[in-house]
Amino acid sequence: MTAVMDVLLEEGLDNLSIAKVAALAGVHETSIYRRWGTRERLLYEALFAGAETPQPVPDTGSIKGDFAVLASDILARLRDPKGKLLFQAVIIAENQPELDDERRRVWQTRLDVLSTVIRRGIERGELNEDIDPALAFEMLAAPIAIRVMVTREPVEEDLPERLATILLNGLGVKVRPKQRKRTRQKIKTPIRS
Repeated sequence: MTAVMDVLLEEGLDNLSIAKVAALAGVHETSIYRRWGTRERLLYEALFAGAETPQPVPDTGSIKGDFAVLASDILARLRDPKGKLLFQAVIIAENQPELDDERRRVWQTRLDVLSTVIRRGIERGELNEDIDPALAFEMLAAPIAIRVMVTREPVEEDLPERLATILLNGLGVKVRPKQRKRTRQKIKTPIRS
């Protein structure tokens, strides 16, 4: 698994081959084929190793704070080279039905954390009881994934907090966003004589 990650981080997903992994690991290619069968199976086992590890459940005392911490965590994971590779691999796995179980397990660990956060928010009276945790997670994660992986637009420091506010407003909880400092440019008017 270490050899797989080394090849991935050094050469990228497109250049991963069983031959390169075997050479780096000091084993025969046939050993890898016997154990994993395909390049994709090897790739997913390496990337999903540890991805199911439960992340800490934030408890800031407010649902907005917890959502902001979760958004920050998503951002950190997508900025991490392994996290970025995992995201790409999950997308590629869409065409690999035999990997559905792994993808579901990774998704479920993330959803369990958000479900706990939402349950606490309901218990504190901050959220309605009819919230769909999966949809809430998608609403929180998608803008970050698009910024980091698709548009590669800069990510402002306050993005996690802004997304938490937008998510809460979308869930029907009205939260006033912090006013962002804007600099206004003075318009000069021509002097008439």
